[in-house]
Amino acid sequence: MATGLQSKAAGKTRAQKSFETSERILDVAEAEFSRHGFDGVTLRAVAKKAKVDTALLHYYFDSKKGLFDAVFLRRAEVLNKDRMEALDRYEAEAGDNITVEGAVAAFLNPVLERCANAGPEWRAYFALIGVVNNTPVWGGETMTRYFDPVIHRLIRVVRRALPYAREEDLFWS
Repeated sequence: MATGLQSKAAGKTRAQKSFETSERILDVAEAEFSRHGFDGVTLRAVAKKAKVDTALLHYYFDSKKGLFDAVFLRRAEVLNKDRMEALDRYEAEAGDNITVEGAVAAFLNPVLERCANAGPEWRAYFALIGVVNNTPVWGGETMTRYFDPVIHRLIRVVRRALPYAREEDLFWS
């Protein structure tokens, strides 16, 4: 006998169904934002393609900006974790022999591996990063918000290879 939280037909809990619905919305929104940019996407179009009511998007994400932020954050967290781990491994393996090339490779390899081996969802995400980087009004702020911690980590590692470099040179090179 199914509990009040369990769907008899699907055998899934409400939480599972909610998660799956949210992920489906995020997948559709990610594809739409990567193709059309923020201004070219409507909540109505996302809802239609995700086969949900527009009110559900407002329930989960509050607004189009909230949906966009959730789309961006979902994969940024994974990518940042991969990059941080790669930088940690590189530092542990290199010891006192840190090089700029090694640090940059550790930073970029997780992205390159995702590009080469991941499915269409990651390709859409990388296209979205390209869209955001080319959005002059808020693109820089978005990239800063989601990627600054890992950029600062990279700078700290590069600093070990170039201890006498000026801070501004490290950030702009």
